[in-house]
Amino acid sequence: MTEEQKYKLEARVLSGNATEDDQRRWEAWLMANPQEQEPHELLTQNWSATNSPAPNQKAVFERISKRLPFTPTEEHPRIKHWYRAANLAACVLALFALWVGLSPVNPPEAPPGVTLITKTNPVGQKMKTYLPDGTVVVLNSESTLSYPSKFLGTERLVELSGEAYFDVAEDKNMPFRVVTQNITTTALGTSFNIRAFKHESSIEVDLESGLVDVEYREEQTQSEQHYKLTPGQAIIYDRTSNQVHKGTFDPKARLSWKDGIIYFQKASQNEVIETLERWYGVTFHVENQTGSSWHYSGSFKNQNLQQVLNSISFTKKFTYRIENETVYITFQKPKPM
Repeated sequence: MTEEQKYKLEARVLSGNATEDDQRRWEAWLMANPQEQEPHELLTQNWSATNSPAPNQKAVFERISKRLPFTPTEEHPRIKHWYRAANLAACVLALFALWVGLSPVNPPEAPPGVTLITKTNPVGQKMKTYLPDGTVVVLNSESTLSYPSKFLGTERLVELSGEAYFDVAEDKNMPFRVVTQNITTTALGTSFNIRAFKHESSIEVDLESGLVDVEYREEQTQSEQHYKLTPGQAIIYDRTSNQVHKGTFDPKARLSWKDGIIYFQKASQNEVIETLERWYGVTFHVENQTGSSWHYSGSFKNQNLQQVLNSISFTKKFTYRIENETVYITFQKPKPM
């Protein structure tokens, strides 16, 4: 076990987020390193006495140091271990709060002048927005993006639900990170697309230019896997099987939406309907379903719903009517032989 792995494991144990396997690994490590038993016990006692550590390493350090039997400094030979563990534990808690939706018992106040901005698009709407660092984001419909009004510290962290295209402003000293469930995409200056709709079974990251690192964190064991992408490559995470696949993607199929283009490539009926519902903010009701499978291909740029349906209905042999925000589709019955 490396030093970094040891501190991360101890942080999970201290914060109460350790799995059974984590606990067994930690106990085995302590048995093999008895000289670490006393420092860990002291840290555990003082950690517990703080009730609930705030997700801020300075706050954790200060709260623990008040209860230590000597006057601590960050350079004290014995406090270095505790300070780093508190630092890592604070980071772990903050990440857990972000990734799995937990809220710290004592959440830190935002720095003066910094607020959390959340932008949400309902179905049928898209938005281009500019982040404080100059990054351009095209947010798809039925999607939500959260980010601070000012990026501080060592990273630019945003959270996404749904789909968005990012053209990231370059800053080598402050990586840009997008969190989508247990997938984190890190870039310095690049352009990529992330698709992570809650009702879909997968999360996909598609890289158009530059380089990105995609981190997958397994929820049960908290183990991490990293994937480096080059332009034209993609990562697909299957939520059902918890499997990650690295491959390539079709730019037209994945990126055309940001330019106002609906693009279908051998799409099923469900894929066509779901896309049109999200794009135009309507609900489809299918009557007289034929049961035949679709492999529909076509593209539409800046066309209204009626124009799109006129084209699709010609090849797929159905009639339609639009009533308010509902589209009724009726397939033609096959003629008897």
